[in-house]
Amino acid sequence: MLISCLSKSDTRNLSSNEYALASPNDALEILRSQPDRETLSRVLQYLDPRRGLHDDFDVGLPSPQSAQLINALVNNVVPDYWTSLQDERFKQDRLTLLDCLRGVGGIGCVLVRVKLLTSQASARKESSTAFAVLPQIRDCLDVLGHVLKGHDYISQVRQLSNRQSTSQTQRSLIWKELIAQLATGKVPSAAAQAEDALKLSDHNVSGTWLANGSEYATWLGQNIATLARNAGQEASEDHKAAAQLCGKALSMGFTDQVVGAILDDLTLREGCNITRTQALVHNMLSHEQRQFLEATLRLIGKRYIRGGADQYDAATVLSPSTELSACTALLTWLMKGNSGLQEKLVAWLTAPTSGVSDSVEIRRAAVAALANEAPTSPPEPSSVTSPDDGTERLQQVLESSMQQFGDQLSIKHTPIIQQEMMAQTLLISAGYVHRLQPMLLFTLARSSIFLNAISNRLASTSPRARFLGMIVGTAISELIDKPDARMKFDTQEMETPEAEWYRMLARLNDGFTKDEDLTTLLPNQRGTETSLKSEPLINIDLPKRQSKKASLRSPTTSNELSGPRITEVTDDSEEDDLVPYGKPDSDPEDEDEDSTLVQRNKPTAPVYIRDLIVSLRDTENYDRHSLALTSASSLIRRKTGFGREVSDHAEELAAIVVGLGDPFDIDSCEELRLQALISLILSDPQKMAPWFARTFFEGDFSINQRTTILSALGLSARELAGFSNDELNPQGTASPPSSNPSLTTPFPSKTLPPHLHALYAPPNNTSALTRTAHTLSNTLMAPLAARAADSLTGPTALKTRTFSSRLAVAARRKPARANALAPLAGPAFVFPLTGRWFQYKLQGAGVAYAPTQQPQLLAHLLTTLAIVLHAAGPTAPALPQMTRELWDVLFAARGPASIEAEEGVGSERAVLSALLFGALTLLEVNEAADARALVLDFGREVVETGQWAGAVVEKFPGGGGGAVGLRGMGQRQGKGSGRQEGGEDERIAMLAAAVLSRTSEIVDKHQRLLVGEMAGL
Repeated sequence: MLISCLSKSDTRNLSSNEYALASPNDALEILRSQPDRETLSRVLQYLDPRRGLHDDFDVGLPSPQSAQLINALVNNVVPDYWTSLQDERFKQDRLTLLDCLRGVGGIGCVLVRVKLLTSQASARKESSTAFAVLPQIRDCLDVLGHVLKGHDYISQVRQLSNRQSTSQTQRSLIWKELIAQLATGKVPSAAAQAEDALKLSDHNVSGTWLANGSEYATWLGQNIATLARNAGQEASEDHKAAAQLCGKALSMGFTDQVVGAILDDLTLREGCNITRTQALVHNMLSHEQRQFLEATLRLIGKRYIRGGADQYDAATVLSPSTELSACTALLTWLMKGNSGLQEKLVAWLTAPTSGVSDSVEIRRAAVAALANEAPTSPPEPSSVTSPDDGTERLQQVLESSMQQFGDQLSIKHTPIIQQEMMAQTLLISAGYVHRLQPMLLFTLARSSIFLNAISNRLASTSPRARFLGMIVGTAISELIDKPDARMKFDTQEMETPEAEWYRMLARLNDGFTKDEDLTTLLPNQRGTETSLKSEPLINIDLPKRQSKKASLRSPTTSNELSGPRITEVTDDSEEDDLVPYGKPDSDPEDEDEDSTLVQRNKPTAPVYIRDLIVSLRDTENYDRHSLALTSASSLIRRKTGFGREVSDHAEELAAIVVGLGDPFDIDSCEELRLQALISLILSDPQKMAPWFARTFFEGDFSINQRTTILSALGLSARELAGFSNDELNPQGTASPPSSNPSLTTPFPSKTLPPHLHALYAPPNNTSALTRTAHTLSNTLMAPLAARAADSLTGPTALKTRTFSSRLAVAARRKPARANALAPLAGPAFVFPLTGRWFQYKLQGAGVAYAPTQQPQLLAHLLTTLAIVLHAAGPTAPALPQMTRELWDVLFAARGPASIEAEEGVGSERAVLSALLFGALTLLEVNEAADARALVLDFGREVVETGQWAGAVVEKFPGGGGGAVGLRGMGQRQGKGSGRQEGGEDERIAMLAAAVLSRTSEIVDKHQRLLVGEMAGL
């Protein structure tokens, strides 16, 4: 008797012994009829693709029958039985169900089901139907995670499809569909949307690796490595299939994660062969090979060689490095027999925006890979380059670098950090060319390209550009000229360790052996390294944390006294200055103290940096964690001047503090983190400030954490310059009251006492950097406002000034002091930020370049640069170069901000406010330094800034134009209001009016010098 002849009600009541499965149609009918567990087990055994009981049908191959069966499994079986199948008693049925869904059809059906349920939950957020589908979403995500689990999933699916399908066309279609499902971002996007829908429920939701793009890309790279490893030596189809999958995966937006997983599992593991990686890369398309090479170079600078900021130690630059030789071997073997990759490496070395990294080792490995021939241990590819190709590539690098190094526009407009990278590449390549073909370097050094490059460098107004020109000229002259005919510059800066370090770059000769061990690049072989990822926050599935005030006090079950008890009634309205009576010497109540409420293991404040690191990582103990966070800043400052304890652990501690979450809701956690970061920067600003700049762009941090990095850079620069950071008081807290209340609170005043002000004052959500910028902008606009206020009170001839006012002005004048920030502002703070900003902006938008696209981060970046420039002051040696780069950044970011600000977008208005603040700071600092030099060197920028500020004033009528806006500001100054009233529009109008007024004064004073610039505009 056939199952299809029975009704659904009869089918539900059949036991597993009353029928036998004869065809896939019988299995489909049973699955649609809500079978019991025993019946489901028999159906799953029948459909198991690994048992091979029926050769005429396979649920893993795409067909109409398999599609219907998979749809029934996903829509009927998974919602009803997946939760119960988690029991170990039904492990075999669970594994069989997963095997049935491992094919292309199963993955596609689960993805469609997840998207459908997610759309239903999103469309009905407030209805009960939305909460009804949430368990199904969770089950589908769990099934999808179990199906894709493993580093060999894709390899197994391909092997099964090759065995079960005899048609080459069908295998090709299946493979293309699998690539479209797994390597195009469909899985992470669907999982992320599903997780957002699950947050509608009241249950705790643990994040899945499918929704994490970085983890999913790592899984995909590991599967690609397994697929390429299992391919035979001559299996061209398997190599092409792996190359197709890898090329598609590189376009997901997580290129570094994919390539890093491939290199770790396929190339660097012990027993792996580089030829598999060569076959994988050589079968890719041209643009995919370029992406793979660029990702490899980035990984060399981030993971494999983490030298940090260069310390300009000439003795260590020539010392051999195991990691450097391994990276050189990796690049050499990767490009062996591939002229296209070699050309791409030459283009990467000579591009102005490529290779901006704190470590010079990445350029050393790249140039050495072009100069060294591959060893004979790997099998020789079919196409072998000529012996002169390496020298020709080096010659291209040297000539192109020399032309860019001496170009006047490049000297004037290229960020100084990119000019330093260009000089390093030039010197390294010159050393290799001199050893291979000395006459080639001699001819180039006598050519007009080299002579014009040095002349243009020496004629530059930037001290750093002149220094690089002297370094390059001296280093190349030492290679080709005799000692008595060498180029020399008898200046103090040429005798510094940095100058000696640069000259040593021309004498490098990095190489590798034939049996180079690439396993030294693995993280477990190199020891622990500082991660640029945020520390994991509290796990969502953890039990609810205890209260801060009762973290170590658990409720007791001791017997309580019955009957009336004496209760102490407290009154909040009591005066705080009333002193209570002291306790008597003997109190009977203290004799019976509950021992369970006594905390005997109270943590103590850490006294060593290692103890501080361990305590900050402890997110389970509230007292220990909060005490470490509170004492972090003071401990770092105390340890700064003693030994190397802080310097040895500075980067590790900084990465922990930046990525630190707030699992216990500690009061003023953000301010305490900020103070700790400021202390770390002040411990070694020459090393830590560039590290934080690199971390801001390259680290895996949130927007809030990146904002904290910028705040730490700006406020630490002010403190280094001698300014006080009054904005660092924790939010919601007041400064300790003075013994004399009249000294802290002016009388009469509407301000409450400190203890009441902290209770009733609205929370201040602005960051410390923003408050500092507002205070500084008010200070810069105060003279303009004062002059505008004076213009309202009558002619100047009728005004008098009392002698006591002169004494007050003299008393407020601060004494002159040495500015420790001035020599460090450019190379340590400004240049790393501006150089990387231009690099990421020119490379385009994307996941990796989000810091340059977020308006909030852009506004904070511009504010930080302006604050650092103001703190450096007019005596900074690198002021001309800082002015040039900051003005270029302002002009590059002003267009979108001005257009969007007119439409009322708040974030873009913040960018516009930061742009105006930066322009005002530039004008103030440079005018105080040398107004004539400002007009001569930046005349066009001054005129263009004034025109742009005038356009902004016209767009924002709240300012009422330049004169009216300044008069209104002057009226508020005359009323004694120290804070700027109004909203963001009024602030923008005031800043624009101040910039317009300042540029008008400069133009009126130096009209003759600006005639040419004004005519051009």
